[in-house]
Order: sequence, then structure tokens, then C-alpha cells
Amino acid sequence: MENIDTPRAAPGEIVARVRAALTCGTDVKVFVRGYPAKQTVQRAVPYVFGHEWAGDIYEIGDGVKGYDKGTRVEALQAVCMNCHFCRRGVFNRCINREGGGREGGAFAEYFRIPKRVVEAGCVVKIPDHLSYEEASLSEPLSTVLHGQCKVEINVGDIVAIIGAGPIGLFHLQLAKLRGAGRTIVSDLVRERLCVAKALGADELIYANEEDPVDRVMNLTHQKGANVVIEAVGTRDTWEQAIKMAAEPGTVLEFAGCPEGTEINFSAEKLHYGELTIVGSYNRTPVDSFRALELLSSGRIEGKSLITRTMSLDEAPEAFQILRTDRREEKIALIP
Repeated sequence: MENIDTPRAAPGEIVARVRAALTCGTDVKVFVRGYPAKQTVQRAVPYVFGHEWAGDIYEIGDGVKGYDKGTRVEALQAVCMNCHFCRRGVFNRCINREGGGREGGAFAEYFRIPKRVVEAGCVVKIPDHLSYEEASLSEPLSTVLHGQCKVEINVGDIVAIIGAGPIGLFHLQLAKLRGAGRTIVSDLVRERLCVAKALGADELIYANEEDPVDRVMNLTHQKGANVVIEAVGTRDTWEQAIKMAAEPGTVLEFAGCPEGTEINFSAEKLHYGELTIVGSYNRTPVDSFRALELLSSGRIEGKSLITRTMSLDEAPEAFQILRTDRREEKIALIP
């Protein structure tokens, strides 16, 4: 932990006081092995972590209209509308997207929101009834929304979800909202499965004691799940997802694997089984707005996904906990 200067709002900018910032699996990966993703903007280190946050407006730069000091807000990603991806409507892949503070992320007391984010209307007011911690969950939920937009879930479909961390639990809730008839969730941690059950999972698979593929096939009379969502990010679970899918069926490989990972699957199942395999990355501004609406309306529950609250000064300890305890994944850091 280091002391840094409090940012000031230049013309067109806003400085927010951070009230809650959540930890993320990506933060842990960066903490352990450095910034791995080549497609993302490379940042100089040391760098302030934190991208799931909510707070209050602390200072407003000249020229900013429509906001008052003390307003509860969060900042979304702004896209450039001019790069190769934006011109094709693939806004989640914008190479010039901007959403973080100029000096770093939200694991700090103050967070400067760039002018382009403000001008794009991506500083969003948080409803008074929604806690800062819950509002911060709109970022991971928006990525889940983006992923499920690529998958057709019909009323009555069997949906299998590999992984019952916060992302898997968001996928579970959203699949049920979309009409899934039966949901099956697998994980290695019993405590996570208990949360999945409380959130409406119909079948649980404790993957330490039984093979998830065999169990899914047994539960579906050897037909497989209509939709399978992978939310762990390992080669084994990516391959499991394909094996437990119905024919025809859809597999959403949602969680990212380590760089260089390659997987094996049956060409016969892909071809003759008419299997659809899709990936998903990041989210769009529209996904972010919809995520906040779902949390605000209560149609998606977020409180149970936050395992504990710690002070910002305890951030190093929080990351050690995240590295060693699979029951912990979403810790709220409070400055």
C-alpha cells in the first residue's frame, strides 16, 4: 500500500470518492502472474487495481453538466465509435475503450473519471436503495449478460453451469430469468453449491466426488444439457462443457483460460451433432446499463455473492485470502 496524490478534476472530468470496490478473479491473476492479456492495453507498473466500484461525486470539472457533488455514481466503459471493431458494431472489442481512472483503478480513496467517459454519458447514477457493494456488481453481471446474449435459452431448456463462483451464480440467475426449465450446477466447493441451491439451482454436482459429465448425462437420460455454460477457465472444464452438451446443443465457453491453452473435442460431435460452441469477452455499454437495472429491480440478487467486507488497508491480506481459499472470491474493499 502506498500514499498517492488525490486526483483533481480537469475540465470535463469528474473525481469520485470510492465507497466500495470489489475484488475480481482477473485481479488475482494479475496479482499472481502479471498482466497477461495481450489484447488489452498494457499498463505501466506499479498500477492501482480495481475496476468493480461505486462511489460519490467528490469534485466536478469545468464544463460538466447534469451532476452534483455527493451524487452516487459508477463509471462504465466508453467506446471510441471509430476503430475497426466499433465500425462493425462489436463494441466489446473496442481497442480505444476507456473506463478507468487516468492514474489507475478503484482500490484507492479517490478515482478520476476521464472526460471521454463523462461526455459519453457513461457516468451512471446509482439508485438510493441500492448499496454501493451491490452496485459494484454491475460490472461482472454485465459480462454475463453479454455472454448470454450469444446463447439462445428456450423456455424449458436444461442448462448446465460449470462453476459456482460469482460469475457462475450470475449465469444461473439469468438463465432462470430467461426461462430455463432445469438448472444443473457443478463445483469443487460445497459452500458455493449451497449458495447455488439458495439461488434456485435444481441439481448440484460436487465435482470432488463424482464426474460432472457422467452426472449430467444421467440426469438427462443420456441426452445432455441443451445449453452448457463454462465459468471456471481451465482446459478440463472447457472440454467437460462440450462433452455434457446435447446434440444439437450450445456451449458457452465463458471463462478465459491461461494464455496458450488448447483443447481437444470430438469433430464428430461438432459436425454430426450440430454443436454450437461460442466464446464471450468483455461487455458493451448497453450490457452495463441493463446489469444495473437488473440489480436495482431485484430480479438478480447480488448480496450473497460478496463473501466478506474488508478495509482498503487490508487489500494485501484480501488477495492472500483469495489465493488460498476457494470459498472466497468476491471481497468488498471499503476505503
